[in-house]
Amino acid sequence: MRAAACILPLTLGLFCLAADNPITNGDFETLDAAGNPVDWELLGDCSVTDDAHSGERAMLLQRTSAEGLCGLNRVWEPGGGEQGTMLSELKGGVRFWYRAEEASDPDGLVFYVIPMSGEPLESGGMRARFPIPPQHI
Repeated sequence: MRAAACILPLTLGLFCLAADNPITNGDFETLDAAGNPVDWELLGDCSVTDDAHSGERAMLLQRTSAEGLCGLNRVWEPGGGEQGTMLSELKGGVRFWYRAEEASDPDGLVFYVIPMSGEPLESGGMRARFPIPPQHI
């Protein structure tokens, strides 16, 4: 039994003073040779699907147990001192579409945006947290 399954036809957009969307490949349309979305690191059971809200692709995230992680990170080299594809904006918001198909614990479906330091490492600052309401599953 899957603990959670969530299809994320994400259309990510950072709303800030920048004129262009700083989230590259936020629609997951550009894939690498292995079929994974460019500029994204997959954590856990994640796969590209054509079950998209708009565009051609979305991400399917499935967490099959309480242990482990399931999600997406921006590509960067830990300890490398480079920003990689992480965002440099300090203010803004992220908008996305999701469809939560199943959850054994509806309170456990949460999306986070994690602040990083200039090193870059997780800064320990407040994570932006978006819990999926149980009635949306």
